[in-house]
Amino acid sequence: MYPSGQTEATSKQLASPDGIAIDDAHGTIWVTQTRTNSVTVYDLYTKKELWTSYDAQNPENGSVSRPREVKVDAKSGKAFVSGSGGVTVFDLKSHQVIQKINFTSSDGSADTGMNMELDSEGGRLYVPSLNSGTLKAINTDTLAVEQIIELHKEVADAQLRPSDVTIDKSLGEIYVSSQGDMDRETKVSKGNSGITVYDLKTGEYKKSINFGKQTLAITADEEHDVVYATDFATGKIGVIDGRTGSITHEVSTGAEGGANDVLVTPEGEVYAVVRDKFADNVTTGYTLDPTTGKFKEAASTEPKGENGADTPIVVNSLVRLLRRLLLFQTSLSVIPCRLSRLSPRLQQQALYILGAPALLPHKPLMVIPPFSRMFLKGIPFTPIFSGWRISGFLLGGLMVPITPSSR
Repeated sequence: MYPSGQTEATSKQLASPDGIAIDDAHGTIWVTQTRTNSVTVYDLYTKKELWTSYDAQNPENGSVSRPREVKVDAKSGKAFVSGSGGVTVFDLKSHQVIQKINFTSSDGSADTGMNMELDSEGGRLYVPSLNSGTLKAINTDTLAVEQIIELHKEVADAQLRPSDVTIDKSLGEIYVSSQGDMDRETKVSKGNSGITVYDLKTGEYKKSINFGKQTLAITADEEHDVVYATDFATGKIGVIDGRTGSITHEVSTGAEGGANDVLVTPEGEVYAVVRDKFADNVTTGYTLDPTTGKFKEAASTEPKGENGADTPIVVNSLVRLLRRLLLFQTSLSVIPCRLSRLSPRLQQQALYILGAPALLPHKPLMVIPPFSRMFLKGIPFTPIFSGWRISGFLLGGLMVPITPSSR
């Protein structure tokens, strides 16, 4: 972590951090740590630890067992942490536990609360249960479970394993992503990987969208009614048209797997976190204490991890999706069109840069040699939007309108 205005990291490393959220009102950062079964709060500006649920004398007494995600709700003054056993609710100011909302499976054993969707304005928290195959809607004020939605399975005898949830109020829909039932060794899926859609008010099942082999994270761009989902098995990002429920694109992140999470920023930018082969795993030059998170310089032969094992760092990569180009492709796939006022060769190059389908009347899209791509990278390119559709674009200062095809 880096204190404000500094370029050197603090002498504090985190043991398996999983969830993170910022409380702007109190100037704090909330972090969940799965290895120590703890929740820790840091000062937003100095990055100093202010409070932790971890008790070194009684490590089994952590506030949350294997915590996953944390959501900060300024309106209710609470932080919600999902994990084994359900959801634990903390007070944002005192950091103390307010209540534990227990999740149980059909056999009575503790169930796991997965990634959550917080509707602060509506006063609801949506949480899928991993084993019971349900979605719970929790009142953020009273902490009562107001609604339990039985999630739909396309393949009855295959596992569902719901993992994440998002909502789109403009369409009045809930989207739940499920990993389904995949053999990790053979990579063969028995089914149920994808997204199921429900009515936001009634919870009634509406449709299923099959995607990938192990659909993990999901988020919605409500402004454009677009849903993004990650496939952990293949490393792809699915782009879903919320209006039709169809997958318009499957975007490769460049990795062979490990697409962990996806985020749409308030500005509309789309980012995905991928754990794979962009960089080799490395061993550290220090010893990390998994209970306190502190480290010290050490020889590479000194044990660094649990049970005295060396701990390689698994490299994560942040991938940015070009949302405008995705919208451009969606527009072209909806309205057959052609480009005008360009030579056939420039038309092909423009389509290649856009990643658009080959819509030329006579010639299919050809692969452009690398030197041509390098040349075109230097040409200013700006799509021109008319509502959510593109009416044309600027290529090197030349106005190129898009006109309906006569085909």
